[in-house]
Amino acid sequence: MTTSLRGHLLVASPKLSDVNFFRTVILMLQHDDDGAVGLVLNRPTPSTLGEIWKVIEEGPCPSDSPLYWGGPVSNSLIGI
Repeated sequence: MTTSLRGHLLVASPKLSDVNFFRTVILMLQHDDDGAVGLVLNRPTPSTLGEIWKVIEEGPCPSDSPLYWGGPVSNSLIGI
């Protein structure tokens, strides 16, 4: 890979028809020979981190921020 997109914003072209990325802005956190990881910045869900936290954890939630939709992830899973 010659140029990393880490730290850059990716803005979907209006012509992009993929529903996973339609009108999406992504902040690239990692982009190297091992793959890419980005955060969707403009597609909030109706749920908050606090609501989901209650389902998966017993302790207090560190944030009640909104959760955002993401694009497809293939061949790997990310656990936070």
